[in-house]
Amino acid sequence: MKLLMKRAFTVVLAAVLLFGCGEDNNKTGGNELTPQENKAKLEQCAMEVLGKINPQDHKTLVETIDAFAYKADYGLFEDEIGPTPGEGIEPNPMGMMSVIRKAVTTYNPVVLSVLATEVDYIAIPTGIYTFDEVAREWVETPSAEVLEFVFEVEGAESSISIRKSGKETQIQTDENTIVFVPEHVTMTVNKGADKLAELSVNNTTLDIKSLKFDSEIALKTNADYTWAVHVDISPSEAVASASMEIASANIVSVVAGLQLDASKVNPQMTEDDLIASILSATTTSVVNSQLMVAGTAPKIQEMIYALNNINASTDKEYAIAEAAVYNQYMDVNMQYTGDGVPFASVEAQPYLEYEYSYGDTHYEYYEVEPVIVFASDNSRYSFEEYFNEADFGNVLQSVMTLCDQFVSFVKYCK
Repeated sequence: MKLLMKRAFTVVLAAVLLFGCGEDNNKTGGNELTPQENKAKLEQCAMEVLGKINPQDHKTLVETIDAFAYKADYGLFEDEIGPTPGEGIEPNPMGMMSVIRKAVTTYNPVVLSVLATEVDYIAIPTGIYTFDEVAREWVETPSAEVLEFVFEVEGAESSISIRKSGKETQIQTDENTIVFVPEHVTMTVNKGADKLAELSVNNTTLDIKSLKFDSEIALKTNADYTWAVHVDISPSEAVASASMEIASANIVSVVAGLQLDASKVNPQMTEDDLIASILSATTTSVVNSQLMVAGTAPKIQEMIYALNNINASTDKEYAIAEAAVYNQYMDVNMQYTGDGVPFASVEAQPYLEYEYSYGDTHYEYYEVEPVIVFASDNSRYSFEEYFNEADFGNVLQSVMTLCDQFVSFVKYCK
């Protein structure tokens, strides 16, 4: 559990450091609910979210994808389906995967043959691939317009179809790789006459020279579940948002972003250069239109400098200093959307991860974990301590029940 909580805190830190566009909320507030009263309210929020998810809504979709995954093992992604390395493959209407293969085989077929072989597993040419139920093999019908897989599920003809439209943007990712990114891509999953799901990708802006990128991804199922992601990047700012809705009702939404030093951003920048260009970051997440978690890190470079210059002689001293830096430069809090004031802040503290003795020497290893500090009484709880099984057992059981129901739909790929 400690490891889980540590990873959860890492996610919180990453969200604040790498994303943003939230409200700058401070740690003080007037919410007077006790920690125990907040447990009841948080549990209610979680149970309401879980109660809106009906596995039966996805039964047919899961069964269809499961059947496809099983039948794909009958040679669909074997190398011989696609052209062999060095044949000079033309750009494929699907862009992306198949053209990666073209890139790695055109520039240096010998040196890159291993990479090309790996790409072949996911990069097959456009065409209509129909599964012969008797021969247990895939039969190809050439097509330049669509990449489609046709197969039966419970006697009904089903398909997964991928189409592209609009212009293609050529991107040279390094000296050996060129990728053609289509402006629009649509993938549908169908069983009989029913469209079970549709995934759409829209790259409205993709300009490597000016370092501008604007892309939207949306997945919608026939049961009116919708997932959406929007990324908008420029030399001075990177903003991302994601959401999940059921019947247009908010389940989870996240808005996040970075403020960047445009003078340090360029197409040839390394990962270290990118980190050095980050000025500040904020993030806001809303669950069920009720619970909001907001974070901000307004002085990223100062924080990185402080972390890199920790001077500690023991593991414990380092963890203490690391937690102090996070608490100085980061602000993460929780509030209910109707209240407008935080009921708790999330801080960092060191903890003993494990210890052992070898001979006469005793070893201790410390890490940093998140703690919740409540505004009503300044009481502090580790995530493991607060979100315990005794108080949130109903939530845990509901999650396990949902998982079991989804697993029950899977016949082949367990």
